[in-house]
Amino acid sequence: MLALLLLSWLLYCCTSYSEDVVFNAPSLLNKSPTEVIGILGEPDTVFQRTFFGKQYFIQYYNEYGVEVRHYQGKIKGVIVNEPYPLEFKPETIIKFGISYVEPTKYDSSAMIMWKNIDGFKVINFYLRGVRKPDSIKHSYHIYFNMDTTQAQ
Repeated sequence: MLALLLLSWLLYCCTSYSEDVVFNAPSLLNKSPTEVIGILGEPDTVFQRTFFGKQYFIQYYNEYGVEVRHYQGKIKGVIVNEPYPLEFKPETIIKFGISYVEPTKYDSSAMIMWKNIDGFKVINFYLRGVRKPDSIKHSYHIYFNMDTTQAQ
């Protein structure tokens, strides 16, 4: 009976956690476009764009406006353009499969930054001054800058 109760609790916890996670950012580290599809599924669209003279291949997912950016076949970063209805607060980091740690910098009027999470050069939540749904308090982006120098 105790084993059944423990198994039920374990299944409940695992199911609840996975439903709350938008995507697991650490699982994307050092992944190719094909490997990203294996994790996130087929993108809604793909395209190429030049940033600072470098040609990037981008996989775009409509939900949350997620851009997965690759340079020379290697993931460089992920941008969440529409993180609604997630709140602009440090605890939101757990929605991306990352255990909570205190941000390195936090300015509630501008940005939240972590430079202390393994596998990432930096993770930023930054406010932007654009239209947003009326039900949302803050309009912001989330940027995961992968540390491609580390082998995973």
